[in-house]
Amino acid sequence: MREALNGKPFSRVLHTADGQSYHASQVPLWDAEGKYDGFMGVAYDITPYIKEEQRSNYKDSFLRFFVKHTPAAIAMLDKDLNYIMYSDRWIEDYGLQEEKDTMIGRSHYEVFQDVPERWKEAHQRCLRGVTESCEEDKYFRKDGHVDYVNWVVTPWYTEDNEVGGLIFFTELVNERVEAFQRQKEMSQAIKVSHQRMQEFVYALSQNLRDPLESARLLVEFTRENLDTERKQSLPKTIDFLYTHL
Repeated sequence: MREALNGKPFSRVLHTADGQSYHASQVPLWDAEGKYDGFMGVAYDITPYIKEEQRSNYKDSFLRFFVKHTPAAIAMLDKDLNYIMYSDRWIEDYGLQEEKDTMIGRSHYEVFQDVPERWKEAHQRCLRGVTESCEEDKYFRKDGHVDYVNWVVTPWYTEDNEVGGLIFFTELVNERVEAFQRQKEMSQAIKVSHQRMQEFVYALSQNLRDPLESARLLVEFTRENLDTERKQSLPKTIDFLYTHL
């Protein structure tokens, strides 16, 4: 009021002790001769708007905290696919420690320059309101190695129910896929070994009339089917027999 009395305009948000908020404005008034003639003041109760802003800020802070610390690789992007927030696991899984402090606002395709075209097409479909996912998808990286990824891409919506951008949920399953492949290879090796055993038994049964031939088959089968460590532990007699039979 003193500022207005001195001919200065005044506009400020004021907070009262009981938690109310007001936007107050005061402007000086001048008479026809240009002399100061008083002031006019207007005050609006903006408490509901302030509280809504506080709730919004709280929700935003909570969301950021949740995304950052969740034990999953999550990234939230806007409609232009620029980063808004991401989890620590996202940084860890994709080796982005050197870039994490500069990623906000950057394009996802700038950070990941090896994103395949089929993923970019999926992103565009998701921006139109659909959710897409894939399990054990091969991701060929520009450094030559392959990641196996479970991923879900879903849109997030603004208060006006419009798509505001995308949320990426991903999981690297390299160890799981590699373990399955090792198991598959082991099963195949067991199958081949079993087939060889069947062939040996059949050949042995056909040569029972010739004991020398049966001994030769037995020695040959032993040499072919024992692992290296066990072969080395066998007596040298095996090699002698295989050579002279």
